Amino acid sequence: MSVKVFLIFVEKIFYHGIPDVLVDNKLQETVSHAVELLPKLWKQAGCDHEAMSAYRRALLSQWNLENDCYARIQMGFAVFLLYGGVEAGPPSLAVQIDGSYVPRNNLEEAILLLMILMRKSYLGKIEWDPSVVEHLTFALSLCS
Repeated sequence: MSVKVFLIFVEKIFYHGIPDVLVDNKLQETVSHAVELLPKLWKQAGCDHEAMSAYRRALLSQWNLENDCYARIQMGFAVFLLYGGVEAGPPSLAVQIDGSYVPRNNLEEAILLLMILMRKSYLGKIEWDPSVVEHLTFALSLCS
């Protein structure tokens, strides 16, 4: 998959994110589109575990994404976790930060992502999306 290969090269070249002084708008735009597209391609190919891995990588790597792009990825991952029908399991120990909360299952991870989106919206970092509340209500109803 050429999108995956492209992102691997960019990630290796710019391990700590693309420096602002080197950011060419076209490069950043291409990286943003690729990061957002890869999980969708894996889902369409029926490779659910690769899609989850791509979502987590998109959210954990330093891609210098705009808030709206990052929010779309978070929303896509939350929806996939809620309705995808595949148990993700917790993120690997390598990506966990000491003392941070680690969700135990898809439902907890989806709720966490949706709450983060609500907070970003409240702070004015992203535009309000009423579907966040709908998905959060559904997720909370599942856990009583």
